[in-house]
Amino acid sequence: MGQKPQDISILMMLYNHGEWISETLDALLAQTYQDFNLLIVDDVSSDKSLEIAKRYQSKFKNCHIIENKKNKGVIENYFCSLQEIERLFPDSGFFMWASPDDTWSPEYLEKTRQALLDNPQAIVSQTGYEMVFVESSHKTEHVLSTINPQTYADAKKVFLSHGPAHAKTHYNGMIQGLIRFSEMRTIFPNDRKLLSAVLCIEISMLVAMLLQGAMIAIPDVLYHRKKLGKFSDKYPNDEFSVGRASLLFRLKAVCLCLPWLLRINKNKALEKYIPLLWIRLWYHYVFLFVRQKIKALVTKR
Repeated sequence: MGQKPQDISILMMLYNHGEWISETLDALLAQTYQDFNLLIVDDVSSDKSLEIAKRYQSKFKNCHIIENKKNKGVIENYFCSLQEIERLFPDSGFFMWASPDDTWSPEYLEKTRQALLDNPQAIVSQTGYEMVFVESSHKTEHVLSTINPQTYADAKKVFLSHGPAHAKTHYNGMIQGLIRFSEMRTIFPNDRKLLSAVLCIEISMLVAMLLQGAMIAIPDVLYHRKKLGKFSDKYPNDEFSVGRASLLFRLKAVCLCLPWLLRINKNKALEKYIPLLWIRLWYHYVFLFVRQKIKALVTKR
């Protein structure tokens, strides 16, 4: 069924993750499906992240490590890393963006990969996930639902949360699922300016996925995410943080999304709803952002 050696490529971007990376790499080594490539990119960490990664390199079937000479940040790293994966692993069938502080149960890669093999119309597969709040040690479980988008009612689910009040579930986690690599350059475009816009308003990635195919949700809780605080707390000057905090950037980003979504669409059933999905992007990333800022100003007074 299209099986090839090392047909999964995993990208892990490091920046001072020394506290967690051993646990994360151990989880990858424990996977029941081991035919994957691993690309680790260290963004000039000042802790032992790179040293730990090098100790693990020989344990994997195919692991490459890149040491940046200067700090590039999330967007530039992602942009360069995808090009590097295409160069190093041209036969990749699937892709996963692995956070260096998360873990996966042993059967995670096997089950998500099989779900994509069994559903050729699907673009991504993800399992249920456990959220671990590191400071309090509190844990919550979240289960997604499969979306096979044929109507606007199906597609708009990516903007909404669902599940019980104590464990609300959002579709953002699909971005860190197993993605069909053949569609990667459509969802994560090979254009620096557009890629930065898409990454900073990540729900646009989910909309792009729906325009490529179905999102398969596996109910088993096999993905374990750590909640370590806000991204901007650790990377206050990163372009990713700055972009998300800037109204001007958000306006530019949403404007860029409409022609991109119209260009990449493969889902005829959703074609007429793209403008509605775009309006929702405006609401979600511009209107709600402005309302939040106004509310904060009023509260201060």
